[in-house]
Amino acid sequence: MPTRDDETPLDPVEALLAECLQRPASERQAAVARACHEHPELARELQARLTLLEEFGGPLDAPDPREVPRQLGDFRLLSRLGGGGMGVVYRARQESLDREVALKLLRPDQLYFPSAHERFHREAQAVARLQHSGIVPIYTVGEHEGVPYFAMELVRGCTLAEVLAGVDGRDPARLTGRDVYAVVAGRLGLDAEAPADPPMGPPFGASWVDACLHVLRQVAVALGHAHERGVLHRDLKPSNVLLQPDGRALLCDFGLSSDASLDRMTREGSHLGTLPYMSPEQASGSSAVDATSDVYGLGVTMYELLTLELPYAGESTARTLALIERGEPAPIRARNRTVGADVETVCLAAMERDRARRYPDARAFAADLSALLERRPIRARPPGPWLRLRRAVQRRPAAST
Repeated sequence: MPTRDDETPLDPVEALLAECLQRPASERQAAVARACHEHPELARELQARLTLLEEFGGPLDAPDPREVPRQLGDFRLLSRLGGGGMGVVYRARQESLDREVALKLLRPDQLYFPSAHERFHREAQAVARLQHSGIVPIYTVGEHEGVPYFAMELVRGCTLAEVLAGVDGRDPARLTGRDVYAVVAGRLGLDAEAPADPPMGPPFGASWVDACLHVLRQVAVALGHAHERGVLHRDLKPSNVLLQPDGRALLCDFGLSSDASLDRMTREGSHLGTLPYMSPEQASGSSAVDATSDVYGLGVTMYELLTLELPYAGESTARTLALIERGEPAPIRARNRTVGADVETVCLAAMERDRARRYPDARAFAADLSALLERRPIRARPPGPWLRLRRAVQRRPAAST
């Protein structure tokens, strides 16, 4: 009989649901009809549970819901904010406390897949013990008729991925912090209710490079807080950083987080994360992922913010993996002439292929980002001539010989 992640057997109706939801999307309706025909005594309950799951995660043959469900326990759902491979997030009102929250639900088509339940609950547990102004806090965790959820602070902001999309195609050397604010204000509909000029303080009243550094330093400090409490994020990327109109940056979506003291879900050969932002050890499927892997993901995010391009983006997954393993991104200063040598050094140190040469943790990365902003010397050093020679030999052994 199918089981949940904790090996608890499902009841017969849940077992049938599991079998139906694990079918390809085009075959699920037929699977449901067949299950009802073969088990008429369970058909009514099966249809009732299926209706609830569809309401909160979409029809069987579509990835997204067509309508916003009205109620989930104490929460009245107002609008859909977004979703990913594991969860769906709604703007909701918690009626007992009369406050608006962001409510994250586990997608119904993930309820019975191995590890999905555990990942969802582990995200809630991990974030619940992180108390930091740079991390979106969790208010409450619960489950309603088989649908797990947790409520978070409703943050008024847009992601760094949206900022990048808003300036796509422009020359990064011509951008300033005002352009960041223009995207944030436009995404939030602030044009009519806020001053035309952005706040003069960081990050909006600075150059593009300094604006990026201000945001990244906030994220690095928040990430350091998580690391000090044994929590790895494992999916650092622009879409997981929220930027508010006052310049506050928050780290969110710990859906792939891991607890150093309880990491049963990490398996050799499993790829957890988003490929262009994965460290070489993550991309190879290694279970030896640590704080430096998160530093790498934030380094790739830094590279993309500075240049508006990914460091490694091949025409195929295999090609991208090969580029990540090779570890030779195009020079940052060739893509944005306003980037200084020290800024490039810090970014490339975070993105080092060799973990021993990366920043050992997010706090060290944040310290060098602060040094850049304060125009002080940095601790990172570019590769020396002997390391460059050794890597050239490794790349082209025949030609080097």
